[in-house]
Parts: sequence; C-alpha cells; structure tokens
Amino acid sequence: MAERVTISHVLKYTGVFGGVQILKALASLIRNKLAAILLGAAGMGLNAVFQNIGELIFSATNMGIPFSSTRNLSETYEQQDSNATTALVQVIRTWALWTAVVAALVCFVGAWGLDRYFFSEKGHSHLAEIMLLSLYVMSLPLEAAECAILKGTRQLKSVASVETLAAFGTILCTIPFYWLWGIRGVAVSLVVCGWMVVGVHACYTLRLFPYRVKMFRADMLHSGLPLLRLGIPYMMAAAAGALSTSLIYGILSGESEIGMYKAAYSIIVTYAGMAFVALDNDFFPRLAAINNSRDNRNYAINQQIQVCCLLSGLMMSFMVTFMPWLIKALLSNEFLPAVPMAVAGAFYVYMRSVNLPLGYLSLARGESRIFLLLEVFYDILAVGLVWGGYSLWGLLGCGIALSAAGIAESFILMVTYGIRYQFRLESKTVFYLIGMALLLGLAVTAAIS
Repeated sequence: MAERVTISHVLKYTGVFGGVQILKALASLIRNKLAAILLGAAGMGLNAVFQNIGELIFSATNMGIPFSSTRNLSETYEQQDSNATTALVQVIRTWALWTAVVAALVCFVGAWGLDRYFFSEKGHSHLAEIMLLSLYVMSLPLEAAECAILKGTRQLKSVASVETLAAFGTILCTIPFYWLWGIRGVAVSLVVCGWMVVGVHACYTLRLFPYRVKMFRADMLHSGLPLLRLGIPYMMAAAAGALSTSLIYGILSGESEIGMYKAAYSIIVTYAGMAFVALDNDFFPRLAAINNSRDNRNYAINQQIQVCCLLSGLMMSFMVTFMPWLIKALLSNEFLPAVPMAVAGAFYVYMRSVNLPLGYLSLARGESRIFLLLEVFYDILAVGLVWGGYSLWGLLGCGIALSAAGIAESFILMVTYGIRYQFRLESKTVFYLIGMALLLGLAVTAAIS
C-alpha cells in the first residue's frame, strides 16, 4: 500500500461506508420508530440499559482481542503470508470463544447485582431477563472477532455488506417480539439479534477461513499473549466508557428519563455517525501501516479530520435546524422533551471530527496505555459534567455537558499528542474546523432562540 493516499481515497471509503451508514440509519429509523410506538420511552430506556449491560460486560472481558486482532492481522496480511494469516485467525477465534464463555458466566452470576443497581432500588426487578442476557453477551465477542477478521484482511466491501444485512436483519428480529410481548420482549430480541449478527458475519468469514479453534491447547493460548498485551489497555478504556454510561444512567431518574437521554444521544450520534464510519474500517488500518512516519501519519490524520469536520458540520447544522421535526418523524411526540439535549449536544458530535481520528494515533503506535489514560480521564470528566449539568438543568444540562466534554477532549488530545508525537494541525484543517464550527454555532443559536 502506498504510504500516502489522496483525499479522493478518504472520500471514497467515507462514501462507501457512509452509504452503508445511510442504509443502517434507515433501518435504525424504522426500528426506532416502531419501538417508540410499541414500547414508549420506558421500553426504549429498558432496551438502552440492557444494551449497556451487554456493552459493559463485553468491554470488561474481551481482553481487547477485537481491537488488537485488527491491527495484528492487518500487519500479517500486508506480508502476504497466507499460512501465518490462517494461524493468527485460529488464535483469534480461540481467544474469542474463551472470552465469550467468560462474559456469559459473568452476566449470569452477576445478574443480581446488576438488577439491584439498575432496577431494584427504583422499584423494579428484571432479574430473569438479565440472566437471559448472558446469551446475548456471549454473542458479542464472537461477532467482534469475525468482524476483526474481515477488517484485518481488508475485506472492506464484505464489511459494508455485513453491516447492511445486519441492520435490516435486526428489524426482523426485534419488532415481532415488541409486537407480541411489548416491553417483556426486549431481552429476547437482543439475544436473537446478537446471534443473527454472528451468523451474518460467519457467512462471509467462513468462506475465507474455515472455523477452527483449539481451546485447550497451551501453545494456542500462548500465541495469543501478544494480542492481550496490546488489547488489555484498550479493553480497559472501553470498559471505562461503558461504565461511565452506566453511571450516567444511574444518575437519571427512571427508565423514561433514560429513554429520553438515549433518544437524544442516538439522534445526534447515530444519524450523524456516517461521517465517522470509515475510521475503523479504512483509516485505522492505514494509520497503523504508516505509524512510524511522522509526516505521513500527520498528513493522514489531517486529511481525515478535514473530511469528518465537513461532513459532520453540515449534517449537524441541518439536524439542529430541524430537530423537533426529526424527533417527531423518527420517534414520536412523546420524545419531544429530548430536543433541548439533542440541540445542546451538537458540538459533542462535531468535536468527534478531531477526537476520533486523532485518538487512533496512540493505538496505531502500539501505545495503548496512553490511550487508556486519556480515555479514563475523559470518562471521569464527562460523568462529572453530566452529573452537574443534569442537576442544574435536567436533560438540557446533559447536552451542554456532552458538548463541553467533547471540546475539552479535543484540547487535551492536541496538547498531549502534540508533545508526544509532534502532531500538528495544518492551516487548511484549522480553516475547515473554524468554518464549520461557526456554521454549527449559528444553527444552534437559531434553534434555541
């Protein structure tokens, strides 16, 4: 692969995965609209909590295998050694299966404590459903491993196809349960969806690498230790992020309020997220390949920031302007109280144009401890700001807090990586960032006036 790519390459793969994201957003729109009608705010809040439980346990037990697999496979694949690639895939699948078993056990055994934290003290109990979620949690490491195999071997078109099929398959696997059982069908739908997505990934990866694992071979487990050394700090950072979401849900007063928070967050992050979808699939493998060249990696990061800020700035300005109508169209009138938070949180999404491309630098350099420290610091800051904002201004305060946290994270990353890796923003990048920030600021001002 050439060390530098043109801006057209960045736009191409942002466009490819942006197109996929549009289809995913369409599927999500249909699913969320029907869920809003069938479940209401309380049901969507319950779904958000169950998903957060799955994310928390998955993040705390996956040993960073999905992340480190992508990086290591990408490097091995570049060497065009098919035997080494096949052997590494077997190691990845073996470790993924072990982490899947551990995750399921943690969820089942810890169900009582999770139920007490999220529900019992608020007058509810969903103990049996959390136990059932252990099957959902088990599917997550397996799905992530198969996805890492596709990304690490540069099967980008397959990744796009898988994500599209999984998005629409999710509709078929959720809405019938919502229709038949209402709020009681939330946990079952997550289990069915989780294993459906594993199956979709397997349809593509098994054609490349037959499924072979050796769970009780000491040499196989030992071969995975390099994955753990890089992946564990990343795992801890992801777990800290999931834990911060759990703490925020604990701050909010009940499932309906969680549903409102989740609705606002999903609107601004999920539907504007198409600006960032190429990062995992295309940008990170490229950055990992050129991580030893300061000039080339700075060039690549600046390119990606320029594309992301243009796309996210335009999308967020549009969404902020029409937010009440979007909430009504995408969800229902019941979720209109989420509008102030969604508008106030617009700059949180916009600052991800800087934070996400730049945040990958320490990971591409293999210095995941730096990534961990910065992520934990940000999570603590975000939880503190959301707690203060919610205490003062309710959901509006949550949106303000998220934007403030996003801006603070950008400043911290640029200072830290400027010193550590000599990263610099190009003048063209600064021009794009300021221009789009002014446009978004005008849209937010008009929306709240």
